Amino acid sequence: MQMNYKKNGEFEKLYPKTLAGNVLFNNGQTVEEYKKEIDDTINKKEDTFQELWSGNDAMGDGVSINPSKKLSECQNGWIFVFKNQQSSTNISYHYVPKVHIQLSNNSSSNGLKIIAGGSSGVLTHKYLLVGDGTIKGHSSNVSDSNDKTALYKILEY
Repeated sequence: MQMNYKKNGEFEKLYPKTLAGNVLFNNGQTVEEYKKEIDDTINKKEDTFQELWSGNDAMGDGVSINPSKKLSECQNGWIFVFKNQQSSTNISYHYVPKVHIQLSNNSSSNGLKIIAGGSSGVLTHKYLLVGDGTIKGHSSNVSDSNDKTALYKILEY
């Protein structure tokens, strides 16, 4: 098969050179370089870590949070950021991927158990009911020492 290259309105024959199995085009670019350029252009998406919610909530029963962007609309998912209830220490990050919606059949009754931090040598946990657009708390989040850790931010990743 003969390839043609348009130069100054006229078609010229394109005679690619092969170097170590790669094709070298007239502009000097190899097929692999061209492929990488296209891949970089297509895949050029960077994480923004946009803040979708901010507060300081132990996420007890009856608490409901609606982040500004649904889980299914995020590039990869959500990051829950927990911290000590009384200060900005003991910060922990917990990823919730978009696939959670598929695995839970988009039911907000399917919960996530998170080890959210520690206080005085005791680990605190959170049980959150996570749907596509809503995160709901649970009564166990404020019992024992679990109320010492609070949801501080929700980020997109």
